[in-house]
Amino acid sequence: MTGRHTRHIVLTVLTIAVLSTASCAPTDDLRAAAEQGDAVAQYNLGRMHVAGEDACKDDVEAYMWLTLAASSGDSQAAEARDSLSKLMSPEDVKDAKQQVLEWNNP
Repeated sequence: MTGRHTRHIVLTVLTIAVLSTASCAPTDDLRAAAEQGDAVAQYNLGRMHVAGEDACKDDVEAYMWLTLAASSGDSQAAEARDSLSKLMSPEDVKDAKQQVLEWNNP
C-alpha cells in the first residue's frame, strides 16, 4: 500500500468518525429544555437515546432522562423506563440510577 492510499484511508476513517459523532447530537434546544426540567423534552430525549435516532443509542442516558421525566408525573416516561430497564444489565441500571442521583444532587 502506498503512502497516498494510507492517507486516503486515514482521512476516510476520520471523516466517518466525525460524521457519526455529529449525527449523535440531539438539538441544542431539546437538550437545553431537558436540562431546564421540561418533562416533555426529557421524555423525548430519553426516547431518542433508546432508539438511537438523532442521538447516540445509550440506554443509561435514556434511562436517566426517562426517570427525570417520570419524576414530573409523566406516566409514559415511567412505562418506557420500566420497559427499558428489563433490557438493560443490572450494572447499567445501577449506573443509570447513579446518574439520576447525581443530576438531582449536583
